[in-house]
Amino acid sequence: MLNLRSTIMKKKGIISSIIGSVLLYLSLQGVKFSEISLSNGDFNASFLIPIVVLMLLVPLIRALRLKLLFSHLHNIQYSQVFLVNNIGYLFIMLLPLRLGELAIPYLMKRNNGISMVSTMSVIFIERMIDFIVLVGFLFFIYFMLLLPPWLLKSGIIISLGLGIIIVSLFVSYRRSGFIKTLIEPLLKRMPQHIQDKIDGILRRLREGFGIIQSPGLIFLTIVISIIVWVISVIIIYCLFRFYGINLGFIAAMTVMVVNVIGISIPAGPGVIGNFQYSCIIALSFFGLDRNVSFIFSNLYYVISMSFTMLIGIISFMATDISFREIKENLNLDESSSSI
Repeated sequence: MLNLRSTIMKKKGIISSIIGSVLLYLSLQGVKFSEISLSNGDFNASFLIPIVVLMLLVPLIRALRLKLLFSHLHNIQYSQVFLVNNIGYLFIMLLPLRLGELAIPYLMKRNNGISMVSTMSVIFIERMIDFIVLVGFLFFIYFMLLLPPWLLKSGIIISLGLGIIIVSLFVSYRRSGFIKTLIEPLLKRMPQHIQDKIDGILRRLREGFGIIQSPGLIFLTIVISIIVWVISVIIIYCLFRFYGINLGFIAAMTVMVVNVIGISIPAGPGVIGNFQYSCIIALSFFGLDRNVSFIFSNLYYVISMSFTMLIGIISFMATDISFREIKENLNLDESSSSI
């Protein structure tokens, strides 16, 4: 069973790497390397100050949002949430298939005794809130600009998916007994220890989704998420100005939304390829030269990823966690026993 799971993960890792490689290849199409030079940019170093300040602000606000989402499970210190969240983003960047998403659940279990399943439920709600905000941005930029129809279709598909997930979550939480009744015939065919384990998972899922009982807290979380993504838009706008690209906030918002969609699909370590291609696609809507788009996508990538790595490594060093411990506990062969 473990060998089968390991084989499946390896195959998924290969597929993700192939997708990233294909998108990186597409990013290179039309780029004239003989004409590429950073000196072509009209750099304005004064924009580096707001970029650094805003990049520091984003993880601080994200940690506040995560603390609020965990408030129904455990009163965790803000400083601890800040460190754990930074470490989680570091491993999301380093590991393929977004396996780094398991870092936060493991650390919450290790430090606070919160079930990994409950934590994953909280993280799932956080991601859903992010997508709700991003879909709102997507529709806003679509109606502000003459963008391709596929962008609107993407927004509609994502909205329908979110709607189905939100309704399913609400029904599952409010009618947990009904859900258990549905799977009862299947459970009866399983050994008692497996039935107990599934029952425990369902109970922990319900605990994690308990945040939906607090609409005021959910609303506050959405407001914080809007602030986080608006700051991200401002960072991209400042990067435009830093490199001398004369584009406005709508263009920055478009880059942000398309980029998030791009890096959400399966990708290899560091989301290389996905990141560059999604940025280039977004900038093509504004008629930006392919060479300039390529340079900007890599400039944005290097700055954002370097900052994520730096703050993640600093947070990692501020804890008593070892890389070996994280690596061993994020191994799927072992993680199934840690929920």
